[in-house]
Amino acid sequence: MWTEELDNGKFKFKERYFDEYTGKNRYVSVTMDKNTSQTKKTAQRILEDKIREKTSVNSPDATNLTFGELVDK
Repeated sequence: MWTEELDNGKFKFKERYFDEYTGKNRYVSVTMDKNTSQTKKTAQRILEDKIREKTSVNSPDATNLTFGELVDK
């Protein structure tokens, strides 16, 4: 995670992750008012949640399919 100071005085926290579906590196970011230890920890949790949400499979039954069922669909 790294931090960038914006022109308006706020701080943008960014994190890079690898998207296995597209094979590309992606970025997520969150903007906070301060750059303290507490906001860094909060930003880290928010970024981890965003990454987990983006990398999870959207279809609830996709993990329960067999190859034959997938071919039939």
